[in-house]
Amino acid sequence: MLDLALDNAIADHKTYGNVDLQHRLFAGLRRNDPVHWTEPDGYRPFWTITRYADIIEIERQADRFINAPRTKLLSVEFESKVREAMNGRPMLVRALPQMDNPDHAKYQKLTHAWFQPRHIRTLAERMEALARESVDRLLVIGGECDFYNEIAIYYPLRVLMTILGVPRDDEERLLKITQAYFGGGDPDMQKGTDLIDATLAYVDYFKDVAKERRQSPKDDVATVIATSEIDGRPIEDFEAYSYYIALASAGHDTTSATIAGGLLALIENPDCMDRLQRDPGLVPDAGSNLRASRPGRRLPSSAA
Repeated sequence: MLDLALDNAIADHKTYGNVDLQHRLFAGLRRNDPVHWTEPDGYRPFWTITRYADIIEIERQADRFINAPRTKLLSVEFESKVREAMNGRPMLVRALPQMDNPDHAKYQKLTHAWFQPRHIRTLAERMEALARESVDRLLVIGGECDFYNEIAIYYPLRVLMTILGVPRDDEERLLKITQAYFGGGDPDMQKGTDLIDATLAYVDYFKDVAKERRQSPKDDVATVIATSEIDGRPIEDFEAYSYYIALASAGHDTTSATIAGGLLALIENPDCMDRLQRDPGLVPDAGSNLRASRPGRRLPSSAA
């Protein structure tokens, strides 16, 4: 039987800013209706799958469960705006999350060769330096800070910028675009820019990056993408820009929120914080556990 209030809650972005509500909603679905047909107001219907085992089984069957053409939950009204902005295309980007085989396999291989041991060793050194830089900034700030906005958002952004090979001077521009891209209905994050505007801003930025790399190749992922070939032909601009956007956005917003959510979990569980401080050898295991903490909550102000 249709439960409109439940379906609307699943589609409402505000649900995901309320951790207790979110957990109650999906725990109830896992118990009572793990494969739930969802028909919220203003959206095309979809299946809500909530059990881990079911999700894994779906992921294993790429021939039966496809990515294209819908990979984001957008209202019917917004879907129409996307088609209008993209000259009839149903998606703002076409990167790996939007592809099915055989294209998915072809594009997945584009950057594999770059991530060889030589590059990984160099990246590890750079990542360690960036991590130390973040910790040093905490020490300079002192006893209290806005941890999310002053620390957590910058470390993963700088990691991704290092991998792509784009200049540090561009980080504020990319940060603003990324926050608008993932802003949803949050006016503080979007600041007057919706998903379409943010995507087009990404395209404008990476269009220049691709042009520069084709003229002057470097030893970075931006060059790999710009100069790659698919089926013996240069990669199409739309897919190249989409690949850039996927790399620039995928690991940034979620990782920033997880870092802040992890610290919040430690603050709310001081016994765990005390154990880590007394035994730094527990840090690797703590990092794994914190990735499963509550990334949806940001830390507005906390002790450094």
